[in-house]
Amino acid sequence: MTLDEPPAYHLLYAKSPYMGSALKLQCPYYVEDLLNGACGIWQHRNAICLTWFCKHSRGQVGLTFWRALQSFLRQMEDALSVWCLTQLEITDESLTAILPSRRDKTVFTPQELDEVVDEKAHRALWGNWAGREAEFYRECGRRVSALSAERALEIGGAEAALRLRVARRAYRALFLTDLPRAVRPGNFRFQLLLTLLGVILLDPSSAPWAMAFTGGFGIVAYFSHIIQREREMRSFTHNGALSRFYLDALLGLIPARMHGAERAMRREHETLLTEWMRSSFDTWRLVVILQGLSVTLYAVFSIRVLFNYIARGGEASNTLLLFYWTLNLPVLAQALFGWLERYPIMRNRAPCACSNRSARRTRLVK
Repeated sequence: MTLDEPPAYHLLYAKSPYMGSALKLQCPYYVEDLLNGACGIWQHRNAICLTWFCKHSRGQVGLTFWRALQSFLRQMEDALSVWCLTQLEITDESLTAILPSRRDKTVFTPQELDEVVDEKAHRALWGNWAGREAEFYRECGRRVSALSAERALEIGGAEAALRLRVARRAYRALFLTDLPRAVRPGNFRFQLLLTLLGVILLDPSSAPWAMAFTGGFGIVAYFSHIIQREREMRSFTHNGALSRFYLDALLGLIPARMHGAERAMRREHETLLTEWMRSSFDTWRLVVILQGLSVTLYAVFSIRVLFNYIARGGEASNTLLLFYWTLNLPVLAQALFGWLERYPIMRNRAPCACSNRSARRTRLVK
């Protein structure tokens, strides 16, 4: 309120993204002789400084929360500033000068650009508080500090309430730890347990085989997925190198022709293309081998259990049911171990997909 950054700094800040990197855009509140350089308003910094971080926990989810909180705090700052004007003895002439200055200015006077105080404009701006500026801010701070959270929200109005609602939703998403029911392991475990019990009840002698094969197949599937992902990452790396080569070749097409570098570029492209083809071939060969091995194990296990059941004189009416359950066991085991493999990724992405789920109530205002 009536306290803004210098006009020249304001223009540079609005047009340049190098705040904090360029000396011309050094923060106006930076104090060099305070503890070898520090913030001069740290205890009373505004919403932008309060919510700015180089990195955020949970990535985009954390960034969304801090931006929502910044939006709410800025709205409260503006609302409380206007409220302070209504509580203190501000003349109509001062209000006429203050309220337009709160907007984003794009045109400045020569005195403002040269950072020269215009005494006449200063007196018109402060009115009966001229010469008592520090006392004015202390009185504003005293009155705002005495407000309760409910009263402050009431002063903020409907817009502040809506922004607080958005900030609370982002906060719940940031600290959400529950996974959606669709990706929880309960369904896989329940189906796998019931299917295994069904096989044991129909053919108790095949129970050790069923349990051993189910666990072994799940473990093999788990490690085969890891190996397959490593091979796929190699293919993605070579694919990225090829894309980068195409871009560099297009950007440097004229210099390459001028210096006769077509043969060298053709040789480099052939090398990258060969590496990409080799890695892709190795990946797909591994996929075919793993799938063929899985199908073979499916067939051997199912046929082994089925023939053992028939040889022991099992009922013919249960043969088809036992065969179905036997084929379903490896599928459920593979799904369960695949879920365990993807669990860390889903745990990190759950807040993005489920931010609208209810969580514990949090009073952000305090």
